[in-house]
Amino acid sequence: MTDFAASQQFGIRRAAIMKRRRELGIVRSPDAGPKWTDARTKLLGTALDTELAAKWNIGVYHVRQRRILLGIPPFQIPPVPESEVSRRPPHQWTKKEEALLGTQPDTVIADRLDLDPGVVTVHRNRLGILPFRRGGPVEWTEGMLRLLGDVPDGTLAREYEVSHASVKIKRIEEGIPPYGQDDMDVEPVLPLAVLDQIGKVPDNVLARVHRVSRVNLRIYRALHGIPLAPYHPAERRVWKKSEDLLLGTMSDGRAAARIGTTRGQAMLRRKRLNIPAFGQQASIRWTRSRLEQLGQVADHVLARQWKISQTDVRKKREEMGIPPSQQKTSPIPAECYEQLGKAADTQVARQFSLSPTMIRNLRQQAGIAPFRSSAPFDWTKSRCKLLGKKHDEDLAAEWGVSPQFVAAKRQELKIPVYRRVRKIDWKDSRTIRLLGTMSDGQLAKQLSVTPGAVRIQRVKRNIPPFEKPK
Repeated sequence: MTDFAASQQFGIRRAAIMKRRRELGIVRSPDAGPKWTDARTKLLGTALDTELAAKWNIGVYHVRQRRILLGIPPFQIPPVPESEVSRRPPHQWTKKEEALLGTQPDTVIADRLDLDPGVVTVHRNRLGILPFRRGGPVEWTEGMLRLLGDVPDGTLAREYEVSHASVKIKRIEEGIPPYGQDDMDVEPVLPLAVLDQIGKVPDNVLARVHRVSRVNLRIYRALHGIPLAPYHPAERRVWKKSEDLLLGTMSDGRAAARIGTTRGQAMLRRKRLNIPAFGQQASIRWTRSRLEQLGQVADHVLARQWKISQTDVRKKREEMGIPPSQQKTSPIPAECYEQLGKAADTQVARQFSLSPTMIRNLRQQAGIAPFRSSAPFDWTKSRCKLLGKKHDEDLAAEWGVSPQFVAAKRQELKIPVYRRVRKIDWKDSRTIRLLGTMSDGQLAKQLSVTPGAVRIQRVKRNIPPFEKPK
């Protein structure tokens, strides 16, 4: 029988059965699938695959696979004729309805007023009303405070519908050890550069520049009683020609780090200058084959395939008067279904030019387990020498394993965790005098550090940025 049928019959996990079968050298039994009668075959393509699967009580994967093998196109919902389309008149907003804006999510208000959520969002933005935000400061009652440490943090978080991090940080601030333990929480491992700036630089800036978790920053501050750093709004940036030349030559995040600004500002500046993103073509040659695909395949699929922006594809299609494609996703070849579970999702996605998320969803709908290599990981001498010299996450991504697996081997060999070597002594008066005398990028190159580190030290000492004399 199949692994799934055996797991259902004996009450054993499917992964355990698959592992035991491989240990015994037993080849997996192929899934025969449902029986396809002539009556069922005639209905393929006449309705949605999901509706037919629910009607026959089988998986959507089997219906779609059978239809593709027979070359039957998918069912398309016929569009409503223009003559039958009833257009609603513009909604007349009353003062009572406008008072609801911002008090609840736009989708909730739209459902309450029988409107499209986009109509509610556009009107709220037109009136300058901020969107509804869930959460806010947690009101800690005496009953909640008495439960801190007496129950697990996760249980208390679920009971009162607050985040797990908020419960943990509040418990640390009250000096209460975790549930069932006598010692306080373990201090999170942070880079040395972060430890020198925590509490002096806002957490969101430290998390963005040094790529650390904001939750770990909050936990560290709570353990050491460090207050939150004061927030100073960023000044309007004056862009230089040398900085504009970097845009589009690399990713927006890397360009922002080199210039000394945020990724959002770099992306906004690049779009204002009409510079294509890194990896996209500035222009495209509209061949006959490409023009024939307009309207047949979704715009975003063609944009990803041709490495241009989706806006360029849409403009060309509208110039030729071609309606948009009704197909929301690209056609999936039958060979793709055969590779599900036999290789990594990312590898299958790269092979058929699809997204890994789509491959994962297809595999899960078909009930196929993810690919796992049965061969043990080979800890060679060269790999062991790299432990502690790079971040565990970087090594895990390079070797295709989990960071926990790398960290366990490093701890087994008693190798300390990788820490970025501090190259600059920011207490040196000679180094401090250089801040603001040149651009952050130039000084970063001179000191062999990142522009973000230079900018943080300059803002920390209230030193204005360098301005080129006119």
